[in-house]
Amino acid sequence: MHEFLQSLKQKLLSIFNFIKFFLLNLFAKIGNLLVSTFTGFFAKLKAFKEFIVSDRKRLIAFILSFPMTAALGTTGYFIFRKHYKIHSSIQSGLYTVPADAEFYFEIKNTNVAKEKLIKSEIFQKIETSEAWARFLSSLAGHKLGELLYLVELKSNSIIDWKDFLELFGESIGYASFTDGSYSVVVKTNLKSRFGITMLESFKAEKIPLRKIKEAKKEEPEAAKPSQPTNPATTEEANIDESATMPVETNENVISSDNYETGFLEEGIKSGNLIISQVEANNGSVYFVLVDEYLFLSDSLETLSKSLEAATNPSKKSLFANKEMDVVFKEYYKDDILGVAYLGLSDTNFTPFLKPISENANSISLLFKTENNLLSADIHVTERKPYVTTNPVSIDLIQSSIPSDVLLAVYSNSLGLKEYFTSAANPGNAWIELGLMTPIFLKNGNLSYEEYFPANSPSALLLHKPIFMEEEKFLYPDFTIGYVSSKGDDTFLKTIFKPGKATKASHLDVNFKTYKRSGTFYSPSIYSSEKIQWLSSSVENARNCIAAKNGNKPTISDLNSSKLTSPWKEAPHHIVINWQRLREDILTFLIYGGIKSGKYTEKTVTNDIQPLLDPFDWVESIHIALGSKGNVYGKMILSGM
Repeated sequence: MHEFLQSLKQKLLSIFNFIKFFLLNLFAKIGNLLVSTFTGFFAKLKAFKEFIVSDRKRLIAFILSFPMTAALGTTGYFIFRKHYKIHSSIQSGLYTVPADAEFYFEIKNTNVAKEKLIKSEIFQKIETSEAWARFLSSLAGHKLGELLYLVELKSNSIIDWKDFLELFGESIGYASFTDGSYSVVVKTNLKSRFGITMLESFKAEKIPLRKIKEAKKEEPEAAKPSQPTNPATTEEANIDESATMPVETNENVISSDNYETGFLEEGIKSGNLIISQVEANNGSVYFVLVDEYLFLSDSLETLSKSLEAATNPSKKSLFANKEMDVVFKEYYKDDILGVAYLGLSDTNFTPFLKPISENANSISLLFKTENNLLSADIHVTERKPYVTTNPVSIDLIQSSIPSDVLLAVYSNSLGLKEYFTSAANPGNAWIELGLMTPIFLKNGNLSYEEYFPANSPSALLLHKPIFMEEEKFLYPDFTIGYVSSKGDDTFLKTIFKPGKATKASHLDVNFKTYKRSGTFYSPSIYSSEKIQWLSSSVENARNCIAAKNGNKPTISDLNSSKLTSPWKEAPHHIVINWQRLREDILTFLIYGGIKSGKYTEKTVTNDIQPLLDPFDWVESIHIALGSKGNVYGKMILSGM
């Protein structure tokens, strides 16, 4: 036992000596470290005292650096942190449209629009028609119903599609962008039923989701078998307490057996706002309420751009273009009902509307009613007017255009040279057009810059679309009027691959026709008062000759041409024959249905065409452009 105790004592002593040695070394190292640290600190403190404290100016600067650093840090935080708000200058959604918008349309006062349009006899005929009922039951109608249902859930209101305008009570606008996204901005009336319920629902932060379909099929409480309580599903977790209340059934709510809604809302932090993201069947919709403005978009990036425009309209919105000042000032006059804006800088409209707007960067239409007819004053920005010498009278061109053409675009100072220049440089939205135009001209051996004089008269006429059912192909039937320095048929041979020319005559006017076996077109060409008229068929050539000789009504005989006075003498014109358009819409839609296989001719005839019947009274839509004043042009919707 004694030996065991001696051995244990030695082992404990050894462990004690080891711990003692370890601690002594540890404290020695810590001491050396502290000595080194404080030595350096005192050395630096001594240097600081000699360099800063001993110099009064340096000492004051050092003291002031603390609040300045804090102020700069705070300022930097607020500068780089997104802070969205509604700028005090904003009067409607027009101020919140991003500067790169391709298209924007706004109804300035929804209550006025409802009184003049929705409650009109025309819309009442549409609403009570069988075609409208079939539309509501179609896929497009279901999409409209889904939107209505979403608004119903968010506002806790039972509404009809017509109630949209009344509920908002202020302006409502729609914008589209070249990336395919869209945005909607609504200036809500916070005193309206919608405004109050929308505010209440946004405070709740979630959509009160309800599965109406399941609620309808719910068994009586007594008949239900006892079931164990399961954990809440993802969808159930997003249901408000209000969703547990009994569901009101209403025929306006999409809840049929063959349709089921599926909304899921999440909040996304963006600067000082929480943006709601709603996942529907076909993607996501983002929306947020800022003051009395409701912003909605299918793209978070687009929504953010709209919010930035609302925060700083003078730099981020359409208002940033100072030439838009006139549009904004005119828009808020009492007689204006709405506005349409078309951007022409690298958009889908650029190659087609840039020439006729005289290279303007945008076109704005301010809609109003005059003599119970819808009209619009047209404004452009950054226009570069064409310089013309000895222009041809616009009457000379109009007198050669039959009144029954579907579409006519004509000018006494805008030639094909300007159109080809635009087609060759259409911007990123039409890259394919920019690539194909030089190839088309090269294959036809057509040097358009030499062949067509600058700022010469021209006319582009679409007579009708001809649908060849056996080929499942749509042939445009057209005529082109132009001036050429060559006066030959090179342009005709660039478009077509014709056979040998044959001489023909109609009403004592000689022309040439080029017929080739097995082709649909029989192109023809004749000259009248220095203008070459190239038609895709012999029939078109004869109709134009008959119009020129007074044997056929011309565009000058339309009521719209008479109503546009003094705009009748404007240099540029676009005329749409509404009566012909109604007929040809059927052809277009049937062709689209056969090509896509999504609908048939019966669908178009029964469900779509009747919706146009209430507009039988409309004769034409006439747009006259090229004025030198603030108002660049005029659009008139005329009756028969």
